[in-house]
Amino acid sequence: SDAASQKELSKQDTVQENIATILEKMDAQKGNADVQERACCCLYDLANNNIDNQRKIVAAGGVRRIMAAMDIHRGNADVQAATCFTVRILAFNTEHQGPLVAAGCLERIVTAMDTHT
Repeated sequence: SDAASQKELSKQDTVQENIATILEKMDAQKGNADVQERACCCLYDLANNNIDNQRKIVAAGGVRRIMAAMDIHRGNADVQAATCFTVRILAFNTEHQGPLVAAGCLERIVTAMDTHT
């Protein structure tokens, strides 16, 4: 029905707005480890079992923000864990593997593992 279609479109718009808000917070609070960790957890939750949301996160520049969090908070195990889990969920979609590798996620994951094990 038209009402159901409108509701679904509204839900998709809300998800897009939520992703944008999360990424804006990551930019505004780059030095705040708690914000970065929680933001990555939110992105993970949105991306989990949802290819459309994974695409929206990547298209909105999520990978760049995740990599920045990994760099800025290299010594914070909680941030590193949250970023690695988020990268993992995005990498399940093969179309994102190239951009993730190009962004340097593999080197950052190895650094996180070396630092926090």
